[in-house]
Amino acid sequence: MLNVSCSKDLDTLRASVISDDVTTIVEQDDEGNSTNNDPTVEEEQDNVPNEEENSLNEDPLNVQNCSTTGGKANELGLKTWCWGDVFVPSGESSGTESFSNGELALNIECNANQVVQEGDRLKFVLNPQNPSPASWCNNSFNMRAEIRTMPWKVNQPLGTEEWIGWSYTFSDDYKIDEENPWLFFQMQQGVAGSPPHELAIVPSSLYGAENGEVVVINHANKTETDRSRTGVVPTAGTTLNIVVHVIHDLGTKGLLQVWINNELVYDKQVGTVHESAPWGGNAKFGIYKWPWRESAGVQKSLDQGISHLVTYMGPLKIITRKPGDENYGQNSFSTVAPN
Repeated sequence: MLNVSCSKDLDTLRASVISDDVTTIVEQDDEGNSTNNDPTVEEEQDNVPNEEENSLNEDPLNVQNCSTTGGKANELGLKTWCWGDVFVPSGESSGTESFSNGELALNIECNANQVVQEGDRLKFVLNPQNPSPASWCNNSFNMRAEIRTMPWKVNQPLGTEEWIGWSYTFSDDYKIDEENPWLFFQMQQGVAGSPPHELAIVPSSLYGAENGEVVVINHANKTETDRSRTGVVPTAGTTLNIVVHVIHDLGTKGLLQVWINNELVYDKQVGTVHESAPWGGNAKFGIYKWPWRESAGVQKSLDQGISHLVTYMGPLKIITRKPGDENYGQNSFSTVAPN
């Protein structure tokens, strides 16, 4: 489907990866810290203490004959997690326990068993009120059920390339929240403020989107945050097959491409790291519903009959390369894509 040149020139790389451009909606600021001027989005704060590439299987979730190979975030090549052969801790001690030989870690607030292995998938479970937040958590409500790559604060060198593919399924009782946005993917640098880029589900009050639409948000743009509608609106039982291709770099040396269900929804040669933090970060997956940090956000959901949020993640594949690697710039869409 795609044909990628191995050229190190980013213009050539981008042109050869994709033949179609995506339409974007550009707006302002971030889901950030004290620098945030957008009251609709809240700060991202992590509660943290301190190969060869092969073809995917033909089954939709890449489960059949899938076996975990794993790998640290700073290791090169293809890394695979199939979940059926990975032990996932409960998170009852701190919510940040590592697993898969220290290659991944929980990032949950504020209770155990918010990320659970279920067959060949990970199940993310978030109920803001039930159970009550654990003693180790400072929040009043449960608002995060994520996993992240390790080691934490990996600080990938500029120019590092990653291909990331996974499937993401919404539960059969999923309801679109018409008041509160939330994230299901982010690339987090481990610094205060917003991640450089993320995938969000937003209400129609934000960015001209449809209620429940997936929006690609890039906070690393030097002048203003780029918020791009995708036209994808998941409903109950929907599975999204997602591929993210990123070159972690500043300005036009960076590259961010996102496919959902084989359709290119974002394609820009643009900064993908903050100038104040010039390194690539750690990928995070799951649910981060920051409006549930406060009672007002919880109540807005309850008023719509939304008391919880459940999603599922299929097998995860990540390819990491550094400039100068033999396969740097090689088209690896089919290697990581969920189907």
